[in-house]
Amino acid sequence: MSALEYFWNRHWVNDRRIKLVVCGSSASWIMRKIVKSRGGLHNRATRRINLKPFSLKETCDFLRYVRYPANQEQTLRAYMAVGGVPYYLKQFRKSQSVDRNISRMLFDRNGPLFDEFGEIFGSLFDEAEKYEELIKLVAGRQEGVFRQEIETRNKLTGKGGTLSRRLEDLEAAGFIASLSSFGKKSRGTIYRLSHGIEALTHPAGDHEDAGSHRHREDHRETPARHRSRDLSSSSSVRSRRTSSSSLAMRLASVSLSAM
Repeated sequence: MSALEYFWNRHWVNDRRIKLVVCGSSASWIMRKIVKSRGGLHNRATRRINLKPFSLKETCDFLRYVRYPANQEQTLRAYMAVGGVPYYLKQFRKSQSVDRNISRMLFDRNGPLFDEFGEIFGSLFDEAEKYEELIKLVAGRQEGVFRQEIETRNKLTGKGGTLSRRLEDLEAAGFIASLSSFGKKSRGTIYRLSHGIEALTHPAGDHEDAGSHRHREDHRETPARHRSRDLSSSSSVRSRRTSSSSLAMRLASVSLSAM
């Protein structure tokens, strides 16, 4: 960074042929080293572009562009499961339904998103396990978690400035969103998962048989599962066959509550 600062200020700053574009997925690094730098690049940024995931309308247009056959309901299910991230949406196979794609992508051991959670944190953050702990605490409650609770329950970060910085890093990277309680200071801040992150916050690799375990867990939490308790074993087989659909609806409901 010191070399870049030197050459920019000494040779390039007044050369109109040169434009410096800094981009990447590590938003926290860019914020600290470039945008909020107190060194040679202080106040040098002329424009900031916070690249957001697709909206629901843009997701619909994108699926239409890649010719994935989905009606409005199916598009909504896909959007609520994986958000508007183009890379995730591109993984949908045209030969499979939305429900089957979600099951394959998230819970099959060879699925493209099976290890996404760990890989994202490993590539974006130093001391990734400390950031993972924080986001798992936030993911534990759909309605969000107060900062005080995060301070009390986390074991790897503690309190104070370090916790504030890591929460800011997670927010800058788009993993969480903060909501301030009216009339309260930072300790009254509520943190919630950002839309589209829910499906990745419980890595499938945490279970011996991720697909079957999550399908069983899904049925325990859905009306279909409660109705099947009084049915015969043949009805249970039918319930397992519809696990992909139930899974998608569960992910959709969680995502909807977080919007």
